[in-house]
Amino acid sequence: MIAEAKSAGQAMGFLQRLQAGELAGVLLDHDLNQQAKTAQDLTLSGSSIVSLIVRYVSSDVPVLIHSMNPAGAASMAEKLEANDFDVTVIPMQRLTRSEFDEWLENVRESFEN
Repeated sequence: MIAEAKSAGQAMGFLQRLQAGELAGVLLDHDLNQQAKTAQDLTLSGSSIVSLIVRYVSSDVPVLIHSMNPAGAASMAEKLEANDFDVTVIPMQRLTRSEFDEWLENVRESFEN
């Protein structure tokens, strides 16, 4: 199953309802306020999601940060890595198909173990 959250609020709701073992990988952007669905979404970013990832997601779940915001990406990666997450940071404009396939293989291996 693939679940897509187009706003920070949607992502927060998804993470809070997450069942153990349900998530295999996370793709994370920082500037989610640019896709706001509600007024609250305008004040949220990927950084707002990181604390919920740490709280609700196993650190065995690989995270790919594809944000074009270098400072936001670095901040999110630092917080996740401090909580033992396997984090890959590749801005969307530089993310190649082979890099994404390699990350997906890592997701599959982590999920199967």
